[in-house]
Amino acid sequence: MYKLPTPLFIPYEPNSATNDLLTFWQPELEKFTSKSILQWAVDTFDSQLAFAPSRSEEDEIVLSLFEEIAYRVPKVEQIYELLLPESWTPLEPREELGETFDGRVASSGLWARFHVEHLCKRYENTISCYRVWIVSTRREQDIVFERMPVLSWSERFGVLRIAPLAHWENEGVAQEMESIAAKKAEASSDRFCFDHASG
Repeated sequence: MYKLPTPLFIPYEPNSATNDLLTFWQPELEKFTSKSILQWAVDTFDSQLAFAPSRSEEDEIVLSLFEEIAYRVPKVEQIYELLLPESWTPLEPREELGETFDGRVASSGLWARFHVEHLCKRYENTISCYRVWIVSTRREQDIVFERMPVLSWSERFGVLRIAPLAHWENEGVAQEMESIAAKKAEASSDRFCFDHASG
């Protein structure tokens, strides 16, 4: 069994240790459940770990799994797309960030590359604060993600990327969301009963 120091520090440039980590653990993590992947990440990387939410229902699943293992993961908004595989390129500006670039239309590869470079410069310091990032990406979401590994290296930022839901199918997501909704409804009902009894 490949042994890891805990916590394992991830350098800004890949070295023999990170290469060994990827070589051994990537195929191993494919056998793990999503909850086990997150527990492994917490045990291995500790405070170097953060979550980049995508404002999707998959985020709720990831956060629910973190709750199950009793870990409060830091969340950093607005950087999710930058942590995706380098084969993916955003083609639309995000209006909430004021990224209109003098009214240019996102219709060309040149504009898309400019958009990515602009975002990378804006958030590179934020991303480098954490060395290991959890993303909620699934292979079924897009053709460019269909071969996305659970554990990979981001060439853009020199950080590790972990996708615990990579293998999830649409049906599984729908079922889990129903389960989460039911748990929330039950918790809300319990709080109401407690408040009513206390009153």
